[in-house]
Amino acid sequence: MTNKKNSRTQLIWRAVFNPFFQEKFPAWAKFFDSPTKQPGSPPILKIVKTTSPDNYRISFEETICSSDVLELNKVYSREELKERFKITDATINNGIFKPKDFSSVWLFVTEEKTPDQTQYKDYFDGQKFTFQGHTTKRTDHLIFNHDADGNELLVFYRKKKNEFPNYGFLYLGKFSYYSHTTSDSEQVPTRFILYPLEVSLDE
Repeated sequence: MTNKKNSRTQLIWRAVFNPFFQEKFPAWAKFFDSPTKQPGSPPILKIVKTTSPDNYRISFEETICSSDVLELNKVYSREELKERFKITDATINNGIFKPKDFSSVWLFVTEEKTPDQTQYKDYFDGQKFTFQGHTTKRTDHLIFNHDADGNELLVFYRKKKNEFPNYGFLYLGKFSYYSHTTSDSEQVPTRFILYPLEVSLDE
């Protein structure tokens, strides 16, 4: 462990492992030798304990993150996102959406809802994002498990429905789950607290 405060652990492997990594992820091997611009989303390292004592199965999974082709603080409409990512799934019209084939979860948030919509209470003050999930709670796990599942959490935000052309949303970038409060009542949605990873206080 390198830092007990945040429980960060450093893994060191033998040099014999390097040829495997260089063959499987040549762009990342080159990046580590001469760091410049990251070649997309990093692979996920998974370590699974086997039935044998002190033996583990290690695997790398390549990730494709939608944030790699999105521009921070740019306005995107749902129609534009559907076309760009070849999305036909109608659930993109919901507030929480998991695009197929991408290690991403999208949150679409309108702070001031129209009267015909469920009046979820969502608010972003530039530093902390308070967000309510669906009343069904069926998609809650996509948020509080996003890190463990290897998914980035992306927020598309607007104050009002017609704030931007084509009912677009301002892309605020990646966020990180911090905590949530839930209720046994099916009528009370889970309340999440998220923190931005890319938006500065000035922005």
